[in-house]
Formats: sequence, C-alpha cells, structure tokens
Amino acid sequence: LGGVWEVHKFGGTSVANAECFLRAASIVEEQIASDVTGDKQICVVVSAMGGKPKVTDLLLDSVKAAANREEEKVNALLAL
Repeated sequence: LGGVWEVHKFGGTSVANAECFLRAASIVEEQIASDVTGDKQICVVVSAMGGKPKVTDLLLDSVKAAANREEEKVNALLAL
C-alpha cells in the first residue's frame, strides 16, 4: 500500500466511555478530512479501555496467575 501512513493509538482513559470514544472518532475523522491528496493511510489502534479496575492490569494479572496455575485467582480476576 502506497502513501503516507498515520497511526493513531487510543487506550486507557481515551476510550473509557462513550464520550471518550466519540472524541477519539472525531480526531480520526478530522485526519481523514484533512487528507486533500488522498495519499494518507489511516491506522487506528484501540487498546484496553480505561476504568476501574484497569483492564490491562487485569489481563496481565490473569496471565501471571494462569502461568502459576492459580485457577481460583484467574477465575476471580476474570469475574471482575
């Protein structure tokens, strides 16, 4: 694929709720609209949502517990 690539990564509090998602979408829409030559390639990466508890932390803790074969801890973490 030719052209210039632009990567926009959103995660954590930037995708914590619907209002944040809309703000992130606005940023991407503005970038698409600003592409007067049509050469820009947009890539959007959305990682774990923010909030309490932190999704990324839960996933990492779950993987560690699974690696240690701590089944009860894994189940408790995934139930949050």
